[in-house]
Amino acid sequence: MPQAWDIQVENAYGEIKPIEIEDPRQVGRAIHQILRSYILQGVLQPGTVLNQVSLAQRLNVSRTPIREVIRMLKEEGLVTADLNQRALVAGISYDDLDALYSVRITNEALALAVSIHRNTEQDKERIKSAADVINSSNINDFPTWLQHHRDFHLALYESAGESMLQLIRPNMEKCERFQAIRWRKLPYSGFRKGDDEHLAIVEACLARETINAVELLSTHLARTALDTLNDLAPEREPQFIRQALRCVTTGVQGISVK
Repeated sequence: MPQAWDIQVENAYGEIKPIEIEDPRQVGRAIHQILRSYILQGVLQPGTVLNQVSLAQRLNVSRTPIREVIRMLKEEGLVTADLNQRALVAGISYDDLDALYSVRITNEALALAVSIHRNTEQDKERIKSAADVINSSNINDFPTWLQHHRDFHLALYESAGESMLQLIRPNMEKCERFQAIRWRKLPYSGFRKGDDEHLAIVEACLARETINAVELLSTHLARTALDTLNDLAPEREPQFIRQALRCVTTGVQGISVK
């Protein structure tokens, strides 16, 4: 069983606010989106008990949709149950970080390589705009910064097609849980390191320098993963991240740039 981080959960529901939903038919969907985002953003941290009564009171909704949403979150792997059948926010482990980022490196490198030579002028403008937004985003407003960061990376790969994006998004969101926990523990720990890296990736994409762009992206993702691991668990040595980086940076030399 992977060892999860021992995170002290204080005032677990303190940031949860009441919601207003005009269409009663959308209550379940809205609650699912909100609780899911609270988990991914670290508002509800690993190990937090999801008490249906307390959540219903906080969100100003009935218990019935809360129960269904918790079931849905269990199916997504974001919620689990303890021996007493209490619903808990699922833990995250060192092995999760290592595996998720290694998959991100390989999948996103491939998506970027394909996208570069499909990008239209409109695509290039969208990528430049997304880079400007993330690099000017306020890191103190972490949920907004996180959304802008996700938008930037997805803009890089959009031309690879929806099938590839459907593979990339879930891993990206799971990785964001680690970033959220890191930010809450060390809010000024290197999050702005990526600004220059983002710009370098964009410049390589615009110039259609596939090999350079893929190497820059892969190094950026690996650096982020290793910095996160060093901040949260410095004694841990990753098994896959560096190997994934080697595979990509070696294999990219064989990419056709026609």
